[in-house]
Amino acid sequence: MEHSDAIGVTPKPPRRVGLIGLGAIGETVAKALLRNSATTGVPPAPGASPDGVDGAALCAVLVRDVSRHDEASWLDGILITSDADAFFAARPEVVVEAAGQPAVAAYAEQALRTGADFIAASTGALTDDSLRRRIVATARTAGCGRMHLASGAMPGLDWMQAAAMGGGPSRVAVVQSKPPGAWAGTPGAAAAAAVGDWVAHGPLTIFEGNARRAASEFPKTSNVTATLALATVGLDATQSSVT
Repeated sequence: MEHSDAIGVTPKPPRRVGLIGLGAIGETVAKALLRNSATTGVPPAPGASPDGVDGAALCAVLVRDVSRHDEASWLDGILITSDADAFFAARPEVVVEAAGQPAVAAYAEQALRTGADFIAASTGALTDDSLRRRIVATARTAGCGRMHLASGAMPGLDWMQAAAMGGGPSRVAVVQSKPPGAWAGTPGAAAAAAVGDWVAHGPLTIFEGNARRAASEFPKTSNVTATLALATVGLDATQSSVT
């Protein structure tokens, strides 16, 4: 006999998850959530990771242009909408942002006020001090959800945060290295394009400065820098080098 049967425990229903954005990160999150076919009733997505997300079920996806996802048949049965009101009407208990920094500014406070937890991938949005203060104030209000920063590609964030809280380092430095193609469409595009022979040239420093500037000027590549800064010594004391 199963242990849960022996003591009469009824399994908790999965938490309803709303996803903002369906790009590379959003699609990965959606497919992981849909692996839970036993709780969602949706078959595993083609090509999805075998690892699902226990206790969570995708209920809605908010995108800018629904027509761009007409062929996403693996999301049949899931609400895909560009209408924020319709998205929140689906009553997500957790909202995951995977749509870029403007989405944090547009939806974090609204999500928290509904009582949903908000998980931000685009943490660079919080370099805006006014926005960060509003979000923190909302999250501290009774009945509102909690704000979470996704650690992304930054391992060991918990112990680095603990070290900073314990009177640890007063300065933190982050060095990011990207392939040349990663700079297309960024302020570093012209400098990268000017290099004719990367083997002879070697690494090219695109940016040096603090985390606040890095996350603001390179919003698609430096969110992880903002995450570490916010978890440790702050945006202005964290130094960033991007090559």
